[in-house]
Amino acid sequence: MKKIYLLLLLLNFSLEIFAGNLACPTVAISYSGSPFCFSSTTQMVTMTGTDNFTGGTFSSTSGLWINATTGTINPSQSTPGSYTVTYTIPSGPGCPVVSATAAVVILPVPVATMNTSTPFVCYGNSATVTFSGTPNTTVMYTVNSGPTQNVSLGASGNATLMTPPLTVNTTYSLVGTSTSGGCTNMLSGSTTIIVNQTPTVTANVYNTNICSGETLNISLNSSIPGTTYYWTVNAAGVMGATAGNNNTTGIINQTLHTINAGPYNGQVVYTITPYLNGCLGNPMTITVNVYPTPTVAANPVSETILSGETSNITFSGNTVNTIFSWTSSSNNLNGAAPGSGNAINQTLTLINTAQSGTVTYTIAPEDSIAGCQGIPITATVTVNPNLSINEFNPSVFTLSPNPVLDILTIKGTKSFSQITILNQLGQQVVQKELNVNEVQLDLSHLKSGIYFVTINSENKQTTHKIIKQ
Repeated sequence: MKKIYLLLLLLNFSLEIFAGNLACPTVAISYSGSPFCFSSTTQMVTMTGTDNFTGGTFSSTSGLWINATTGTINPSQSTPGSYTVTYTIPSGPGCPVVSATAAVVILPVPVATMNTSTPFVCYGNSATVTFSGTPNTTVMYTVNSGPTQNVSLGASGNATLMTPPLTVNTTYSLVGTSTSGGCTNMLSGSTTIIVNQTPTVTANVYNTNICSGETLNISLNSSIPGTTYYWTVNAAGVMGATAGNNNTTGIINQTLHTINAGPYNGQVVYTITPYLNGCLGNPMTITVNVYPTPTVAANPVSETILSGETSNITFSGNTVNTIFSWTSSSNNLNGAAPGSGNAINQTLTLINTAQSGTVTYTIAPEDSIAGCQGIPITATVTVNPNLSINEFNPSVFTLSPNPVLDILTIKGTKSFSQITILNQLGQQVVQKELNVNEVQLDLSHLKSGIYFVTINSENKQTTHKIIKQ
């Protein structure tokens, strides 16, 4: 009985085929949502078709994880890329092999990194932050844990941004990435930009006005430890000033000399810049005046006057600021005293009128602004006796000619017993013992200058000044 039934079934199937009433299957497959992110979960295949289109097998190009029976794919276990999935129904009686394909794209996880080419900046300056990663990706980041901000990577996969001026240490942190296809990736990592404070400089200056040959002493200070200093110099009329490079002691210690002896001072302008961790602070300038050593010249350096007359020694110096002071050391004189000024005008009188007296003045120059001391010099005044000059009538004795070249004639209404001639130093150069009313003295052997002629007569004495040509 079974054999008859099977035979009838086969006969009926053959007649259906022969009559064209038995159809072959058709099928189409797709994966809704492609492209998929690498992080996506498993995805089911969608199948449509006619007749008996199920029961085939699935396959794909290498790299795609796929279940050959169900067609399920797993993007997270696949290699990102583009794939072709093929569904195949084997051939059957009267039907060929039937196949269908579907395109599947697995997108990579969008990634990004961040760095800065300037790990530190100076206070108030900006830094450059560079982002690199998957092209056409949006990178999310925060600044000092603030609100999330975005930057877009172009087709090159790079983006650069300039920070605002920074005044505190600033940390840029990655949050994540996203693509237009909806793929996201949480990220970590940060870069911190260190902001170095701007160094400052102050100075303790112990003599902006110094004397030539003195040592300058400028002490530099900063509120930030580790600050070093640079300085330039602009010198006029001064030697010894040199620039400083990366000075760590904070001291400008230089011996300065004026190039010229006067009449004006030299000057050095120091421009000092503090430096710390690559950051320059605001410079400051210090101007130092260097004054030349003052000198003094006396005119005359040796003077002879009569007792009761006034000295007249004038001074000149090499600078416009030179002042003069003097001390005195005298012998057999009244009226010599220390003082200051541009001339010594002192009335000097003998204590013992029978002897000459002398005074030596020591004159010291000083710069009135910087207090620079020069080398002192001496000037001498000899004071000769002028005894009883008022006891004789002026017409008692005449001396001619005066000035005299060779022969000096002395006439008197009274006879004179002694004639003595002294030079300006008080040295005796002529002495005559005689008892006449008139005499001619040959002075041709004397040098040109001022001399003092003392005439003794009747126990009285008078002195006259003559000029020898």
